[in-house]
Amino acid sequence: MIALKLAFRGMRANRRIYVPNLIATALLVAVNYIILAVTANQSIHHLLFGKQLVTLLHLTFELTIIITVAFLVYVSSTTARSEAHEFRVYTLLGLAPLNKRLIIVIRQTCVTVGALGLGLLLGLNFERFVFMALARILGIPHFHAPFLGGPLVKCGVIFIIISGGLILFRLFYHPSGKSKGQPTNRLPWLGGIAGILATATGYYLSMTSKPGMDTIPTFMLINVLVIAGMYGCFIAGSILVLNLLQHNRRLYYHRRRFIIISGLRQRMRQNGASLAGICVMVTSVLLSMIAVVSLMAGEHSLIRLWNPEDVITATAKPFSPAQRQIIRQTAHRHHLAVTDYQQSVMTAPIMGNLTKNGQFTPTKPRYQVAFVPVDEYNRVTHTHYQLRDNQALVYCPDNQLHLTALTVNQHHFTVTHRLKRYPLFYDYQHAIYQPVFVILSSRKQCAQTSRTPWLYTTFFNTDGKKRDKVRFADDLQARLHLTNEEYTAKYQQGPLLATLFGGALFIGIIVSIVFITVTVMLIYYKQLAEGLQDRARFQTLFQLGLSARETQRIVRTQVLTVFLLPLAGALLNTCFAFPAMRSMLKLFSIYNGKMILLVSLITAGLIGIGYALIYLLTARNYYAIIHDHRINGTSDW
Repeated sequence: MIALKLAFRGMRANRRIYVPNLIATALLVAVNYIILAVTANQSIHHLLFGKQLVTLLHLTFELTIIITVAFLVYVSSTTARSEAHEFRVYTLLGLAPLNKRLIIVIRQTCVTVGALGLGLLLGLNFERFVFMALARILGIPHFHAPFLGGPLVKCGVIFIIISGGLILFRLFYHPSGKSKGQPTNRLPWLGGIAGILATATGYYLSMTSKPGMDTIPTFMLINVLVIAGMYGCFIAGSILVLNLLQHNRRLYYHRRRFIIISGLRQRMRQNGASLAGICVMVTSVLLSMIAVVSLMAGEHSLIRLWNPEDVITATAKPFSPAQRQIIRQTAHRHHLAVTDYQQSVMTAPIMGNLTKNGQFTPTKPRYQVAFVPVDEYNRVTHTHYQLRDNQALVYCPDNQLHLTALTVNQHHFTVTHRLKRYPLFYDYQHAIYQPVFVILSSRKQCAQTSRTPWLYTTFFNTDGKKRDKVRFADDLQARLHLTNEEYTAKYQQGPLLATLFGGALFIGIIVSIVFITVTVMLIYYKQLAEGLQDRARFQTLFQLGLSARETQRIVRTQVLTVFLLPLAGALLNTCFAFPAMRSMLKLFSIYNGKMILLVSLITAGLIGIGYALIYLLTARNYYAIIHDHRINGTSDW
């Protein structure tokens, strides 16, 4: 059958497209199958907040499918352009339209079957490893991962449907033989200035962002501005800069610089949007991984902030002897011993903001300020501080609050010491506001300044097995009839944070794998397309006397410049996003800035190494295409 022979012959000739397409599609099949398999596992559903995690996994699956479809449509259009010359030759030779359609169907079917087979094989082989890693992340001691045929069938059906859609796309998509690229921007200065202004506005908002209720909407606005700005800068701003370089006669009219600038100008006109897309995806990978890894790294510090002791209660009255007896009886019932039992008193926190000069304002709250009498602080910490009515001690776990004076509700204080420790501090009601404890001279002074009721806090630890501690924490809350606002236990918070942060880490890794796969393939196909477009131009320069060494330098400069632009943009975005990212993490009570910075540097380094490896691969292919004189004309690739 002639259609079958021509189909396989064309796939061999275009193996530079079909082989990477097969591998990338197989990876996407494997990732989507693993998401479906994890979502269907009943061990996830039985976790604390497991339903919320399953909902996030469903959203992640929908996101990966959207990215997969967009990527496959891009590859299909690229393949159609590369095969346009081949099909025109078939038309001149009199090949029937039905046979040409059969060739398209056979090729897409081969890619689908191969990608499904390889992808599902990879997914099945790595499924056990993924479940083991997920169990470790979520802290699940007994994680059952039986084989389920439903995810396998569902994944296969979804990709078969996508393949059918791609076949229809190819049958009705008729590109010209040559890529026309992006239309020329007639007003590059307008788009360039708009892109720069949008990016600068996003950077300014990020640098001035503060943790509070408006942090998340502000962060979303920053994302929109920076993404729009990146597209404006890459599509129009780059042309604006290159036009300015072109008008500099001493710079432009040089044998090597003339070719480099003109080549870059042509590349940015044709591929500015794709470079901006690569920059946005690399930025997304960087920020998502920095966020989830920082959350995981700060999980223990967050638990210490929420629960410095195993159990903490905050009630309007101190515990009665009967309630203390209930605590001892419940602990004994679960084979535990109560230790380090302490009671303290403080005012109910007031929410607000603290300026640099120590002025407390109720607008745009960032802090929750509680007041503790100095005799209570001395009793707990075994210290001997003496304070006057206009003096105060301040403790904040963030260690970023450097106050020398404090004004609250028209009461003025001089801060004599910034305390480094307070054993009975904790984040009241697990609020998003940073806790601040102010030590004043007396109970009367605390009540007059705060104007809120007193809270009696109880702290204690338990000795015994972890399993018994978990049961004890749930049982004690029910026996004492305490609400979630009045009661918090470390062994209740641990599974909750493990589920939320571990699930976020797993989802972040999955999304990053998808983004990286798509980014790599976008770069690969872009380099192939540019190499083919530049081949004729460089062959003309060869005939005009350009040496192979000069050609290699020019190619290296052009490819390296264009290739590093998205990475440089992503790193710049990440640097300016760091303050906003830190403000976001402070909403989760992650205050360790050095840890976040270290995570950011390590993540950026790993992304940079991976990006360099991609450059080495694609630059070699680009140079091979430029110097390939053995093209027989049957394929543009």
